[in-house]
Amino acid sequence: MKNTHRPYGIHWFRRDLRVVSNPALGQNFKKHEGRVVGVFFFDSEFLSRPDFSHNRFGFFLKTLKALKEEMLELGGDLLVLDSGPLEGFDRLFAGLLSAGSPLPLLCSFNRDYEPFARTRDASIQQFLSKKYDIETLT
Repeated sequence: MKNTHRPYGIHWFRRDLRVVSNPALGQNFKKHEGRVVGVFFFDSEFLSRPDFSHNRFGFFLKTLKALKEEMLELGGDLLVLDSGPLEGFDRLFAGLLSAGSPLPLLCSFNRDYEPFARTRDASIQQFLSKKYDIETLT
């Protein structure tokens, strides 16, 4: 049986919870004709920060709901996962493979210049490339 799945991309949302003026997302949308799935990871380290209040959590949920609606209007979608990015990407892609679904060809995300973020991003890029042969775009 011929594989009828069309290529798609994935975009990792972090601080930049927006569609408009999101350079990496825009390039991914263009390359995949709107077939982009967004992903946001609610990592336990992020949620346990002392400056993360109930009000801030409520704001995040509203923002993510609006972002999901925007992504759907543009032909994409948004997944919100309760894990860190390394574990989350691994579970997501392993699940797709076990279901016989194709993996995205590209994972985009916007650059972050903080030292922690640069180290995290480099490890995610290496992980996606080596384990799943997924190209990254920043």
